[in-house]
Amino acid sequence: YSAIERAVQTQRQVIVTYPTTALGGSGSGLCTQLTLPIVAGDRVIGCVLWVEPRAPREFSGSDVRLAQTPTSQATIALENARLFRQAQRQAHEQALLRQVAIGLSNATDIFSMFTQLARVIQALDGVDNTVVAVQDEGSSLRISGMCLTTRTLEVMALPYLLSRAPSLLSTLTRSVSARAGSTALPFAEHLAAYPLHAHVSLLFVPILRRGEPIGVIEVASDNPMRVFDPQEVQLLEALANQGAIAYESISYHQREQRRLRRLERLQVSSRNLSGQLNTNMLLDTIVREAAQTFDLPAVSLMTPSDEGTYALRAAIGLSERYVRERRAL
Repeated sequence: YSAIERAVQTQRQVIVTYPTTALGGSGSGLCTQLTLPIVAGDRVIGCVLWVEPRAPREFSGSDVRLAQTPTSQATIALENARLFRQAQRQAHEQALLRQVAIGLSNATDIFSMFTQLARVIQALDGVDNTVVAVQDEGSSLRISGMCLTTRTLEVMALPYLLSRAPSLLSTLTRSVSARAGSTALPFAEHLAAYPLHAHVSLLFVPILRRGEPIGVIEVASDNPMRVFDPQEVQLLEALANQGAIAYESISYHQREQRRLRRLERLQVSSRNLSGQLNTNMLLDTIVREAAQTFDLPAVSLMTPSDEGTYALRAAIGLSERYVRERRAL
């Protein structure tokens, strides 16, 4: 192996002579090995070993040049195969991202959208379970989608961490992986106590909106030694970005729908109030319409009295005792 290591480091041929017993043979004979590195650009992608096991041999310059011919052909073939696989992978990923963008744009609510995204991630090689958590209006992370095949939500890492380190998860700005023994995480101490930590390989992918984290995706493999390579991480981050765009679109649509419903409700309330001439009935109508317009469980209306205090004139959603006491003031 030292000859191979030297060929890789120097990117030049290496000739060594060693006992034939190293090849599994018997006796006290010697053999000679010519090691040629397969160099593509500035990278060594392999080595070709030429071994003469019968007797020591001195590989001449012409021998080395002759051996370099098939080595060069192997270099071209291997590099072409790598570029072809890379092109295929990129084409597949681009097609997947286009498909996901179209699919997510048709979702009407956040949970179904992120569940659809989780199913796409689940279809990737070596992914067994996926959970998505997104910040709610109170900036707390909530489970917003999932696709589970081998485990239940209760035993997934993300719900476990949300109950112990919600603020730490929300600070993620880049993807981080966690395998058995991994400690390079902002929540490593919490993850170390996760019961299945040694039995799974995890990747936490942030969902970013304008560079700020609004959620996180847990991608889990039941193989604890599973490694997510940089290309996979890049694809998952692109999928998370698609989710962030769809989330923004759905959130905006929902906000607009609420605004329009309130405007319609205000128009109805204005008509109801304009047709009311009785003062007490008018005040009752005001609190009722306010509760419906802003979706509030309780509304009260108080007016100043001659004594400088405020008297309760109308209420909805409050106990009768509270209303009597306030009106008696």
